Amino acid sequence: MSLKKKLILILLVTITFLVLAFLTSFNVFILPPLKEKKLGYVENLREKVKRALDLEKQHIKILCNDWSDWDSMAEYVEQPTEEFEKDGFDEGIFLGDQLDFVLVVDHHGKVIFHRAFRLEKEDISYSNLQIDRRIKKVLETILKKPISIKGIIKTAYEPLLIVANPIVPRPRNAPIPGILVLGKFLDRRMIDRISRYTMDKMDIFLTDSKQIDAFCTCPIKGKKFCFQEEEDKLLTFHPIKCLCGEPVMLLRGVSDSSIFRVLDRHTFSFLSIILFTMILLGLMLYRYIDKFMIGRMRKISTAMNKIEGLDDLSTRIDKGPAEKDEISQLIMDLNATLDKLENEKIFRQNMEKAMLTQGKLASIGRLTSNIAHEINNPLLAISNCVQVIKKNVINKTELLHEAFDISESEIDRIRNIISVLLDFHRMDKEKYTDLDVKELINKSLEVLKWGKKLQTVQVEKNLSGGCFVYGSPIKLEEVFINFLSNAAEAVENVNEHGKIEIRVQHAADKEIVEVHFIDNGPGLSPAVRGSVFEPFVTTKEDNGVGLGLYIAYKIVNIHKGSIVINDGYRAGAHFIIRLPASKNKEV
Repeated sequence: MSLKKKLILILLVTITFLVLAFLTSFNVFILPPLKEKKLGYVENLREKVKRALDLEKQHIKILCNDWSDWDSMAEYVEQPTEEFEKDGFDEGIFLGDQLDFVLVVDHHGKVIFHRAFRLEKEDISYSNLQIDRRIKKVLETILKKPISIKGIIKTAYEPLLIVANPIVPRPRNAPIPGILVLGKFLDRRMIDRISRYTMDKMDIFLTDSKQIDAFCTCPIKGKKFCFQEEEDKLLTFHPIKCLCGEPVMLLRGVSDSSIFRVLDRHTFSFLSIILFTMILLGLMLYRYIDKFMIGRMRKISTAMNKIEGLDDLSTRIDKGPAEKDEISQLIMDLNATLDKLENEKIFRQNMEKAMLTQGKLASIGRLTSNIAHEINNPLLAISNCVQVIKKNVINKTELLHEAFDISESEIDRIRNIISVLLDFHRMDKEKYTDLDVKELINKSLEVLKWGKKLQTVQVEKNLSGGCFVYGSPIKLEEVFINFLSNAAEAVENVNEHGKIEIRVQHAADKEIVEVHFIDNGPGLSPAVRGSVFEPFVTTKEDNGVGLGLYIAYKIVNIHKGSIVINDGYRAGAHFIIRLPASKNKEV
């Protein structure tokens, strides 16, 4: 399996595992069971109902505590009067849904004053309420401990929310003459106020104690019944108990159960977004790895295939973006290795070429050594004959004198060339002196004049005087003769239009003497131009062995000079010999 397929498989397995792990952890640790959430909602709603009832009780208690004149109330209990009843229990107290019930009882349990209203604002007698027994119990409790009592009592009509307050006389340590009881019926008005407080629709479901007990104790899955689901509604039930702990009413709240379904939908949406995000991140990660890792590894593989067999070591691997990672380091190491291999290959090729050249030079050296021995004998005979002729000629003309001088000079030059061929290292042991380049050029032309090379060639000289160099006259003359001979051979096929131009001049800095050899021959091909000064490189096919320019290059190099080819000259060949100007001669 390829690395790319493995990467895709790893990403798919990782995403699947993450989704399953997230689902499990979310359901176990983040989301409690839905039924527990509904139970919590019911308990919270029940607390709201309880707080709403407590607020109603607190409101009644405030009205009870703020009664205008407790001393007058104590006197009224001792001596009831219609005037006090008219002023103290005015109907304005019952307006605005403030109170539905007022009761004054003395310490014997005798009802001194009573007024009660239902929702329809009809008067209800104390006997019709059937609360005598419950009021007596409240009175007994307050007489034992004079504190206010808040709670709900059961009546023949709706449950009654009451606050019973002791009537405190003067002096304060006197016996309590009675109690004042204020209350509100737990009717539709109060249920509406509770609904506004809880923000859930509430109504009266049951008022019979036995039915309430039976309903609330009905077991469902091991828990007491407190809510019921009907289609898209959640019904909650809240029992209301009286002071004695007996249930007097069962309230029912109607809530929209979509609040719980929204949570499920949000959970599903959240998980979908998480899954989509994971897939997107996985694709981005895959794209990144494919581009910056697998793609770069593919480049490395392609490049290594190109250099298989070490035939082409010029290929380099593109590092791509400027990143400092392991792959970039690997590419840099591979490129460095390729650089070393290429340098080693070039060095090996140069060594093989040098060895081949040395082998050729050694062969030529051995051949030259044999030839030198064979040439020296006839050369000695020729030299002796020239001396004999020179001594025995009676009428020596100027031309004969010149011929004898050139013959002797060239015989010496042949001997020197043979010596050089036998040992190149002797070139730097020649006797150096200050030389006028103009004279050397003229002397070289005189030597070549006796041959046929310059007879059909037009030679144009532009020789500046005062151009002195420090060197070997024999070796530099050999260099100039070599370049002149090559130029003459190059323009040999140009017919009567063959032309050689020679220029001698100082460079701009006066530190270098330049000798220019320019011809209008075929010029140098690009293949030969870069290796023309190497041994055994020739353009004369079968007419040369390629040592002339090589020897000339070595001679100029020993003289601390250089030979330059003018690449911009296209009408033939243009060689420039640059030699250091002599410091012993004034320019």
